[in-house]
Amino acid sequence: KDGAMYFVTGGRGTKSGLYRVSFVGDRKQKRELSLVAKADKAAKAARELRHQLESFHGRTDLRAVEFAWPHLNSADRFLRHAARIAIESQPVTTWKDRALSETNRQAGLSGLIALARCGGKETQRDLLVALKKFPFTSLTESQQLEKLRIAQLSFARQGQPDDEFAKLIGEKLSAAFPTTSDRVNREMVQLLVYLNAPDVIAKSLALLDKAATQEEQIHYIFNLRNVKSGWTLEQRQKYFSWFATARQGGKLETTYPRGGAYNVWTNQVHASRVHPPELVQWFKDVGRDYGDGASYTKYLLNIRKDAIATLTSSERTALRPILEPSIETPPWKPSKERKFVKEWAVSDLESRLGEVAQGRNFENGKAAFNDAQCTACHRFANEGGSVGPELTGVGSKYSRRDILESMIEPSKVISDQFQNFNIWKKDGDDVSGRITDENKERIIVLPNMLAPEVTVEVPLSEIARREPSKVSAMPTGLLNNLTQEEILDLLAYIEAMGKSKADNFKK
Repeated sequence: KDGAMYFVTGGRGTKSGLYRVSFVGDRKQKRELSLVAKADKAAKAARELRHQLESFHGRTDLRAVEFAWPHLNSADRFLRHAARIAIESQPVTTWKDRALSETNRQAGLSGLIALARCGGKETQRDLLVALKKFPFTSLTESQQLEKLRIAQLSFARQGQPDDEFAKLIGEKLSAAFPTTSDRVNREMVQLLVYLNAPDVIAKSLALLDKAATQEEQIHYIFNLRNVKSGWTLEQRQKYFSWFATARQGGKLETTYPRGGAYNVWTNQVHASRVHPPELVQWFKDVGRDYGDGASYTKYLLNIRKDAIATLTSSERTALRPILEPSIETPPWKPSKERKFVKEWAVSDLESRLGEVAQGRNFENGKAAFNDAQCTACHRFANEGGSVGPELTGVGSKYSRRDILESMIEPSKVISDQFQNFNIWKKDGDDVSGRITDENKERIIVLPNMLAPEVTVEVPLSEIARREPSKVSAMPTGLLNNLTQEEILDLLAYIEAMGKSKADNFKK
């Protein structure tokens, strides 16, 4: 009520603070800042029209189709959507023929989307034939995406058409694939894989070579994983070689596809680490470098696993040199031989925490982060595991003392997101670990987060009781082989998010 903004910091057992942000300018300035622009007349009319269309949603009304149909051709996609939902709310028999005979491109596509969503299997052939009225090359990019969406909806809801018709559709799509639009190509490749188009492999691998960003490349890798036939051995080699380069470094050169500068791998099968500018900016806005995310490697492993399952025995034999090397993070290795220094307490370092702000040693901090085995369980600066919470931005959320305490006394505050459970069974046995899945019949327990392939299934009927563990999965004593200076360098490294040019490392 006082016009101020309040927020609180802290949480999870750390020091908290309540803040109030108030405006301190003069009254005139406050009034000017508080003014809300009057609604534009056209915007107001569009809102009123949309509300009228929405009044037909979810109920049968004889007036709905006549009122809504003209707005399927609206330039405003929100009005088109509202009109389509109004029509879909009416019996299909009252508008099916109108959707099939509509000749206006935009209205026709909107009507056919409605029919794909609401029509039965018996309408599929007529629907797909009606799509021929709108040649692909005559459509805008957004309309091309709508046409592809109609086919996708039809196949998903009405089933795959008969082989002869599917082949004809696949040939038509193949003739237009690829286009100059990445967005359109992404949708087309999904349909062509679904329809078993004969040239989808060669064309998709060619697009993989040209793809400027990691996101584009993964899309083609992901969709090709389920193609079982039509591969040559050379194409298989090219496909699986991508996984090897996806997780490795390599020589980069700058090229200029599509009018923008991108770094592209010089290898024949390159794995780009470049990302769309808007995605990179999203990270920059919060003061971070791009990060793949904790599950990225797991996704790659699952995609590769699906693709391997489609290989014949002879292909497996021929591709063994490519398939055998792991794409997982290499095993942990210490930077040097270390000996026990001291069983550290927070009080031993608390008075020196101010020294973390500057003058620290980056290389020592990085080595300490590795040797304390932080990367085995924690994601940091686009590397590491996913057993524990990500540490990249932890310095912006918690104080140095909180971070130090969590490393020296990990069981003092345990996040419910990473909490283990002790489970006692009726037969006297017990199981401890993290619950990864649960349904009405059983729970799945992961006893060791560093061995995710080993799980224990416990039927609920066999459980006597279970309690959250008071002991953290993070072991104690991880800093006992580090010197006091190395621990301060480690805190600086974490606070700086692994950036060597941060203030923490300036003299």
